[in-house]
Amino acid sequence: AEEYPGLRGARHTLWDRYTIKEGKKGLTIRRLLKRISKKAYKEDPDVIQVASISFGPFMVYANFLHEDDNELLDKSIWQVIEEAVVSGNEFDQEFSRDKAAIGNQENRSDGFSSYRDSSSYFIDLTVAVEDTETGEEVELPPVRVIRTQTKNDRNDVE
Repeated sequence: AEEYPGLRGARHTLWDRYTIKEGKKGLTIRRLLKRISKKAYKEDPDVIQVASISFGPFMVYANFLHEDDNELLDKSIWQVIEEAVVSGNEFDQEFSRDKAAIGNQENRSDGFSSYRDSSSYFIDLTVAVEDTETGEEVELPPVRVIRTQTKNDRNDVE
């Protein structure tokens, strides 16, 4: 498979992926940023800064906007994604030229409703990181975040 440039000379293919499992304490944006930095460059994660995180067309984090936003950094990744999707849908409804097509949200595919209704409990994120020493910015392989299932979640699946 074709290789793509990574950080500091590393390479990856379209088949590569980083996997992050939600812990018992949940997964806030702050924790997710730290875990992504560790996955991206194990040797010295402090020189890596997450530039942006997107879920499909929805940007859920950008360092130039949210770096000091403690309210956002302390929110669950799941809550932030849901808020981004809802906000994006509301924006589309308000500013669409074709209100009839957008109006039927049940037929709309935003990715989040299929994630929320599935029994797989994971999301794939697009993440760009910056090497703070060299200024190099690259997109990581997809970052899969696996949600911890609660007892109620497991009962719903059975």
